[in-house]
Amino acid sequence: MGGTPVPQKKPNEMKETIVINGVECVYTADSKGRDHLDWVDEEQQIRYSIWAESAKSDVLNYAKKMIAK
Repeated sequence: MGGTPVPQKKPNEMKETIVINGVECVYTADSKGRDHLDWVDEEQQIRYSIWAESAKSDVLNYAKKMIAK
């Protein structure tokens, strides 16, 4: 009906893979200031997500405390 296709990727987000204590995490920086870090536990059953407003260092420091060595 003459609609515009929605892009698969969000142009306002940049993703970065970061390894913390051997666990692969994905940090998403949002141009609107809603950044988040996501990872899945070893059994692939729990997905963790930490959200912050443009505070990458705070998010990474908090995740390091959560993810055991």
